[in-house]
Amino acid sequence: MKVEKKQNMYSIGQFAKIGNVTVKQLRYLEQKKILQPDLRNPENNYRYYSTHQLETLIYIKTLRDLGFELNQIVDIANAGSMQSLIDALQENIIGVRKEISGAMEKYENMVAHLIHINNCRSIIKEHTLLNKQNDIEIVGVPDTMLLYLRGYHSANVEQLFVDRMAVLKKYASDFNIAIEGTFIAIFHTNYHNQFSESYGDLETAFEIKRDGHAIDAKNEQFIRKVKAFKGVSAIHIGDYKNMRPLYQKMEAWAVDNGFELTGTAVEEYILGPDLVSNPDEYVTRLILPISVDS
Repeated sequence: MKVEKKQNMYSIGQFAKIGNVTVKQLRYLEQKKILQPDLRNPENNYRYYSTHQLETLIYIKTLRDLGFELNQIVDIANAGSMQSLIDALQENIIGVRKEISGAMEKYENMVAHLIHINNCRSIIKEHTLLNKQNDIEIVGVPDTMLLYLRGYHSANVEQLFVDRMAVLKKYASDFNIAIEGTFIAIFHTNYHNQFSESYGDLETAFEIKRDGHAIDAKNEQFIRKVKAFKGVSAIHIGDYKNMRPLYQKMEAWAVDNGFELTGTAVEEYILGPDLVSNPDEYVTRLILPISVDS
């Protein structure tokens, strides 16, 4: 039986053009039973849409522009009330607000890393041009809260501590602990052991903010306070395995200037393998704490 096309009816192509959508999108809406053709010719399977269906299409497009998924649009349309749209909008606003917050956090993190890397590039340039590799000074380290791992480990410079860095970052994420500073290592026994196959008392850590809600009985054992101290300090540029001569110069400098070293060493990995792949671009601050009586 032949079906006559009614007046004010549009083929799927015409309807797509008028509604500023694609034919594929209309077929998808039909498949999901969101917008069915008003008329379908059984002989040639042609689809025809009526003028009043433009209202439905505009309604669907408006909701899509507001970020609603098709299943939400079906629910809103079936409910057929203003309140259902208000409820859906309020729910989506909460979701979008979370997305914006997450995007801003990611943006701020990227900007902070960009500034940090540019600062490190300036340090490398300064040390290269002015040969400041041997600049040694006394620095003060304030009271610091650390998220840390400590144990008897191989400290060899050929074996980077990225595994311990990953564990600490996961722990910080799991317990919502805010990391503030760069990754550090504290050598509680002879720091020269790292240039051999020896083992030693090694601590790896991140400086953190002390948020009361994040520090409780479950994780207090991984957090400790380091009291303020002073130390002999210098910046090393390049591969960790080449740090020993600078350590020796720092030790000699301490003796010449009447400072007594405690035997502990702190290495602050200002720019390391987590951000650059070329060891020649590593930037590390070495600190040899001095006795309080010095």
